[in-house]
Amino acid sequence: MSASERIDFLVEVDSPLWDTKAVLSVLLRDDDGLLSCLPAVLEKLGVRGAEALSADSPALRAWANQERERAIALYAKPPRPVSSRPPVTSPARTLTAQQWREVGASIRRVQQQKTKQDRTKAQDSTAEERRQVRESVARIEGRMSVLGKAFMASNQTRRTMRVARAWLTLTAPGAVIPVNRSPREAQALRTSAAELQAELNGIMVELMSVTAKSC
Repeated sequence: MSASERIDFLVEVDSPLWDTKAVLSVLLRDDDGLLSCLPAVLEKLGVRGAEALSADSPALRAWANQERERAIALYAKPPRPVSSRPPVTSPARTLTAQQWREVGASIRRVQQQKTKQDRTKAQDSTAEERRQVRESVARIEGRMSVLGKAFMASNQTRRTMRVARAWLTLTAPGAVIPVNRSPREAQALRTSAAELQAELNGIMVELMSVTAKSC
């Protein structure tokens, strides 16, 4: 998809622009932060103040964090009331100290909500569950090493093992959960111990079948 096609697609997703819904494009991220095409999307949608801004503009980042909080409130069950969508403004010129404090509080609430959602999966695992996952990963890696080229791991198997390693890193005692997560880290945090163990068990069954055939 070209840059112009991506912009047109996001504009279509967020059209028409109503105060009763959030701009969903702000929820999507590139590796470095907001989508580089977000200013162009907002300008086409008619969001005031978005013209001539870059994706790393402090004004746009502050506005995007407020819009994310509006999205969380609007799509909560039950939905919570929200204020009207503000224009994108330059913090250096128009935000007072009180407004900066409110922006900071909004960012913290979004991050806390995200952390709370993530804890319903990976971070709610017990020490025993983490031990079982760790042992399963070690057994699978050991079996793969023994089989060598006799076992051709599928893309799904390799992906599961990468997620499992990330899961063990993120659930270790004292682990710091990154705010800007890679797709693999995000998937690991969404995966419960039971779900991950089931996938690892499936890989082990597959490995055992290869061993049986080679006997």
